[in-house]
Amino acid sequence: FGIPTLDASIDGVSAGEMCLVMARPGHGKSALGAQWLEHAARTGRQSLMLNAEMSADEQGRRNLMKITGQDEQTWAENRPQVSKQLQEYYKDFDPPHFRNVSTIEDCEREVEAYKLAYGIDCVVIDYVQLIRSSKSSRYESVTDVSQRLKILAREQNVSMVCLAQASREVERRPSVEFLPSDLKESGSLEQDADLIFGIWWWGRARDPGNANPNCAELQILKRRNGPIRESRLRLLFDAPKQTFSDW
Repeated sequence: FGIPTLDASIDGVSAGEMCLVMARPGHGKSALGAQWLEHAARTGRQSLMLNAEMSADEQGRRNLMKITGQDEQTWAENRPQVSKQLQEYYKDFDPPHFRNVSTIEDCEREVEAYKLAYGIDCVVIDYVQLIRSSKSSRYESVTDVSQRLKILAREQNVSMVCLAQASREVERRPSVEFLPSDLKESGSLEQDADLIFGIWWWGRARDPGNANPNCAELQILKRRNGPIRESRLRLLFDAPKQTFSDW
């Protein structure tokens, strides 16, 4: 992930593994997924974002905000400077590929195609409960999607991070405490995942109390194939730039 304390805690996401990152809306799960992909790209790996929530334009605006630290009006008024800034930012690595998806068949097709064409190593699914399946019930659909994504990661030998929405139960507890069962409409998500995170950003909490609004807590709930050296990490979340770093 390029976040030293997190990487020291879990040794990363291996090829063939499926990692689930869950959070309530607006708590930074998409930002963490995008940061993981970009770090992979910076280290020479081809990476792919499959997005069922945001369009390419929306993702592009996020990237521009992160890179420039400015708003859309400033971009429009300073196009040559912004263009030069982008060229400088991406001069040493290829940015992650991006595709919109709606169904599990879309995910399978795009991963297979980009593996063949570019040799991708890392894939993010944003987010898993929005991916549709042909199964009749909602529970069966999420279960089908989960199992097929796990098979896809293994057969294509890619590291996969699936973003997921957590249930409201997280907000009702007296302290911040994630459980694997907090995965909304979980189906078999918690069983299929090799690694599960929960993210809580205090800047979006209803009652932050005395908590620092720039603080994000990351809880590591499951690690099938390796160690968990620190199960709770305090991170710094820069909301305007949508990036996490060590506290």
